[in-house]
Amino acid sequence: MSNPIANYEQFLSADEIAALSAALEQPLYPSIRLNTLKVDRSIIEAWAVRFGWQLEPVSFCATGWQILNNPEIPLGRTLPHRMGQYYIQDAASMIPVEMFSEADRPFILDMAAAPGGKTTHLVDRYADRAFIVANDSSQKRMTALRSNLQTWGAMGVMLSNYAGEQLGNWFNEAFDKVLLDAPCSGDTLREETGNKKRHVSDTERERLSQRQLALLISGVRALRVGGELVYSTCTLNPEENEGVLSALVRDYPVEIEAVEGFPHTGIVAEGFHPSVGRAVRLWPHLFRTSGFFSARLRKLDVVPAIELEPPTSHGTWVRVRDEEISSIVQQLKDDYSFDFEPIIAEYRLDLYRKGEHIYAIPTNLMAEFGDLTVMSIGLLIGQYEKSRFIPSHEFVSRFWEQFIGCRYLLADPQLQDIWLAGRDLRNVEVPQSLMKQVLLLHNEHEEFIGRGHAQPTRIRNLLPKRVI
Repeated sequence: MSNPIANYEQFLSADEIAALSAALEQPLYPSIRLNTLKVDRSIIEAWAVRFGWQLEPVSFCATGWQILNNPEIPLGRTLPHRMGQYYIQDAASMIPVEMFSEADRPFILDMAAAPGGKTTHLVDRYADRAFIVANDSSQKRMTALRSNLQTWGAMGVMLSNYAGEQLGNWFNEAFDKVLLDAPCSGDTLREETGNKKRHVSDTERERLSQRQLALLISGVRALRVGGELVYSTCTLNPEENEGVLSALVRDYPVEIEAVEGFPHTGIVAEGFHPSVGRAVRLWPHLFRTSGFFSARLRKLDVVPAIELEPPTSHGTWVRVRDEEISSIVQQLKDDYSFDFEPIIAEYRLDLYRKGEHIYAIPTNLMAEFGDLTVMSIGLLIGQYEKSRFIPSHEFVSRFWEQFIGCRYLLADPQLQDIWLAGRDLRNVEVPQSLMKQVLLLHNEHEEFIGRGHAQPTRIRNLLPKRVI
């Protein structure tokens, strides 16, 4: 059996090699990251008791925890996960977003966003007040990206499906921050997260490095002078990390910054720029994670771009008139005792119609990128059924504690299982005052478990398929 660390021993001391070897003999602990748009950090203690988790905080992410045991209920099947209250993510992958500095309502480009772990982290990090264009070049991966952001309850995100190499020419100096979690060879030194399918040849690795550099140059063009770009990969291969950054730093006005709180473990070797030593090379033994690499760069001067017009789409989104917004606000108050007006003001939202569906979209995001042909934008807040406005699952889930009316307690565990399997409830009592309403069901923990249409013989299940 080949030695997985043989290619890296030249960069490590004898003690580090021993520590790395020992770490690779241990299991990789799964990690979760909380959605603080929906829950407070203090809830983690109650979850630990309820689900039998043994927890250890992720030292570099205040909302991250590693699960040190094998819980009876898989992490992906708990109710909090199904309702978007936490994301399952290797702890190492939490580093890139944590490397960004604080900012007030920044414009952010996530260049290779699918399946959405880092995008949801960006949403949470900036309290859904950032304006994010989450792009991915893979059409197949867009479904997972869209589903994860819907479940997360994000409002300030636009999803696009374009080659990342084009974005810098389309949106020259349009963003305050850029995240490039680049396609890579996946050499994490961990079978659980690495590229297990096939050997990556030197030729293919060279092509990857060329593409990584092209994406980086595009990202630098899209970044405003003074802005931050975080580059990351899930590989430890130097050619795809320090090598790519060295090529960028030599030819473009950017500098690699040391980020406080992270180990500056980049490899400084012959042929590499000295500043790559400020990067974070996360060997698995440092924090019991997969192998990972991340670096923060700052743009120092203008980078010329071939300014091209992006694909545009006119007339897809129709702004909702003020009178209709007032009607929606009033119906939500009457039916659910939910006050939408403060949320519209706090998040600086406009409402847009697409068919019978109504979306909440930040004004600034639509103003800057509203003409771009995109997969989706904003948060679906509801739709019309005849003349009534019905709030969406994701809207209720995001602001659950503020939806007071039309609640229906489902206390029986067997009925909860039936309901969460996507089946209708029959032979249950519903107060006459709630008949024909769309109910908001919850369990004994006061947790939202979905909407249901109260009918004479049943409560019709309205759970989205992605939740079941």
